[in-house]
Amino acid sequence: MARPRYVLIDEMSLGLAPLIVKRLVCVVSELAASGVGVLLVEQCVDVALQLASDIVVLRKGQVRLASTAEAVAENRELITEAYF
Repeated sequence: MARPRYVLIDEMSLGLAPLIVKRLVCVVSELAASGVGVLLVEQCVDVALQLASDIVVLRKGQVRLASTAEAVAENRELITEAYF
């Protein structure tokens, strides 16, 4: 995987210490800044919002929310409404 065009990361923060997650966020941010497309599947909203430009919430296989990360960060209720 010398020069990937895209990477898929599934549950990056699951079971990891916060310090390790913080380091991974930096690495993924650098990767995205270099032009690599990143698809992150993540349940930790704080981690997702640090990295994402766009947010999509799926529930039972259906899109419940599609928005910019900025809009979701400004109104966290959007996430709650999408899940419940």
